Amino acid sequence: MAWIEKISVSKKNPKHFDLHLKDDEGEKVLSVSEESLVKFRLHKGKEISGLDVEEILYFEEINRALSRALKALARRMRTEKEIRDDLSAAGFSEGIVRETLSRLQEKGYIDDGQFAEAFVTEQMRGKDKGPEWIRMALKEKGVKDEIIRSALARYTPEEQLKKAKELCEKLAAKKKNLSVLQLKIHLKETLLRKGFERSVCDRAVAETDFTGLQLQEDEVLEHAGEKAWFKYRSLPEKEREIKVKQYLYRKGFPLEKIEKFLQRKKEE
Repeated sequence: MAWIEKISVSKKNPKHFDLHLKDDEGEKVLSVSEESLVKFRLHKGKEISGLDVEEILYFEEINRALSRALKALARRMRTEKEIRDDLSAAGFSEGIVRETLSRLQEKGYIDDGQFAEAFVTEQMRGKDKGPEWIRMALKEKGVKDEIIRSALARYTPEEQLKKAKELCEKLAAKKKNLSVLQLKIHLKETLLRKGFERSVCDRAVAETDFTGLQLQEDEVLEHAGEKAWFKYRSLPEKEREIKVKQYLYRKGFPLEKIEKFLQRKKEE
C-alpha cells in the first residue's frame, strides 16, 4: 500500500498535479487532472492501493480521449467511425475507444443519422455532387446503408435534375472550344463522375439549351480546321483532305459542316 507524500503542480502540464506516491519500494510520481483530485478525494497522506491507481489511470485516459474527441467535434460534425479511427490512431485502447464513443452518443455529441442528413443537405445546397457520390462518401465515413438511404430520400429526382442542369449550364459556358457533340459527351461524363444517375444525366443534357453554342461551333470548326489543314500541308491533296476530315470528325463536328469547310479550302 502506497500513500501520497506530496501533491505539486505538474511542470509538464500546469493544469495537472503530480502525486508523489511512496511505499516500501520507494517513490513514484503519478500525474492527474483536477477532476481526479476531486473525484477520488486525493490529498496528502491518503493511502492508495494498486487498484486505486488503476482506477485513477482509467479515469484519466477516458478524460483524455473525451477531450480529444470533443476538440475534433468542435471543428465540424463527425461520424462514429471518424472519431473511432482518430482515437485509435492516437493510441487509445479499444476499451477506452468504446467507452468514449458510448459517452459521446449518450450526450448526443455523435449521431450518424444527423450527420448524414446535414451532409446531404450541404451537398444539395452548395456543392455539385449527385446522390451516388454522396452515398459513397457517407459509406467511407462508416455510415450504415439504411441511414444513408433515409438521408438521401430528401434528394428527390426533381432536385437532382435541377442540380444537374445548373451544372450543365455552368460547364457549357466554360467549354467554348468544343463541338456541340463533344460538349454533350463531356457533360454526361462529368455528371456521371459527380454521382448523378445516368437517366438524370441524359435528361439534363437533353434539356440544356445549346443554341448559342451551335452558332459558335462554326468558329470553333474553322479554327480547328485551319490548324489541321496546316498540320497536314505536306501530304498530297486527296490524302490531306482525308486526314483533315478524320481529325474534325473525331472532334465531334457534323459531317455536313466539315464538307463545307473542305470545299471552301479547295476553292481558295
